Amino acid sequence: LNMKNKMNKLLDKLKKKKKKTLLKNDENKKKDCGQDDYNIFSVLNLENREIYHSRFLADLLNPNGLHNQESLFLKNFLDIFPNKIPKNCDLKNTIITTEEVTAYGNLDISIKNNDFYIIIENKVWAGDQDDQLHRYSKTTHNGKEPIIIYLTPDGSSPSKNSLGNLTKDNIIMLSYRKNIIEWIIKSNEVISSTNKRISNLLKQYIETINFKKEDIMNLDIKNEEISEYLFLQKSLNQAIKNKQNELINSFFDKLSDRLS
Repeated sequence: LNMKNKMNKLLDKLKKKKKKTLLKNDENKKKDCGQDDYNIFSVLNLENREIYHSRFLADLLNPNGLHNQESLFLKNFLDIFPNKIPKNCDLKNTIITTEEVTAYGNLDISIKNNDFYIIIENKVWAGDQDDQLHRYSKTTHNGKEPIIIYLTPDGSSPSKNSLGNLTKDNIIMLSYRKNIIEWIIKSNEVISSTNKRISNLLKQYIETINFKKEDIMNLDIKNEEISEYLFLQKSLNQAIKNKQNELINSFFDKLSDRLS
C-alpha cells in the first residue's frame, strides 16, 4: 500500500508539472487569438487517463454510439488500414467493447464484426506488460485472429517484452497526434454543419491530444523521477503477482489437506 501511495504521489507530481508547462506555453497565444480555452476534457483532468480515452474512442467507433452518426466514425477509422479489412463489410452490427475480460488479459477496446476482429491496445501513460500483445494475439472471434493496433501519443513501437514471439510487422502502430487527429478531423467535416454540439466536442478532444513535440521536450521533469515511477510500477506488478501465487499455493495446500 505504501508503494502504491508513493507511485500515485509521484505520478500526480509529473502530471502537475506537465500541465503547468503546457498551460504556460499556450495561455498567452490563445488569449491573443481570442480563442475560448474552456475544454471539458482538461477541466475533468482526463488527458492522461487511458480508460476515459478508451471509452470515448469506443463510443465514436460504435455504430450505435451516442453520437447518432451510425458507421461514419468506424468506416473512417478502418480506412486508415484498408488492406487489412475485407471490402463491402456490413458495419452496422459491429460490436465495440471496452475492458473486455479474456483468458489472455483485459482488452482496452475490442471491435468484433463477422468479417474482422480488431484489438486496440491504448497506451496513453502506462508501460507494457509482460508478453501483453503476444497474449492478445491468441484471442479469436468467429475463428478469426485479431488485427492488433498499438495506440500511443506519438506512434511509438511496443517493447520486445510485450511482443513476445510477435514482430512489429504483426502490429499496426497508430498515433494520437497524427492518426487519431486526422481521423476525427475527417469525420468532423461531415457533421460540423449538422451537429454543432458533437463537432465542438471533437475539436476540444483534438486540442486535448494534440501535444506538440516541443511541448513535451520543454517539460520540467527529471529523468530520475520518471525512472523512479517506472521502477515502482514494475515492483508493484511483481508484488501483486507474488501475492497471487501465494494465495493459489495456499488454496491448493488447504485443498490437499482436506482430501488427505
